[in-house]
Amino acid sequence: MRRPRRPRTDDDEAVTPYAAGDPASLQLAIVTRELSHLVERLEDAAVLARRLSGETAWHAKAATAFHERADEWAVVVAALPGLAEAACRAAAHARDRAAFVESARAVSLQVAGSRP
Repeated sequence: MRRPRRPRTDDDEAVTPYAAGDPASLQLAIVTRELSHLVERLEDAAVLARRLSGETAWHAKAATAFHERADEWAVVVAALPGLAEAACRAAAHARDRAAFVESARAVSLQVAGSRP
């Protein structure tokens, strides 16, 4: 069963599509922004995962198994924001490098065009 989507808020931004002709730095800026949003959502999920086991106080075998799995899931989910942050940093670094290359290419074309 699919979980219903959370309602959009004013803080939500629509995903910005990019065209194939957009500079790599722009595409990577979009990736970086979207990964930042993902980190926030994953942090929220990690809080929920940690709370899930604690809020269930049953004592049946099924409840014990549920607690164990919920605790395992909480550990896995808690690691995801760190991975997403690392991906975000890598995308930001790639964005900066792409912007530098694009800038250097534009300057070299200007210099080449100004030669007699």
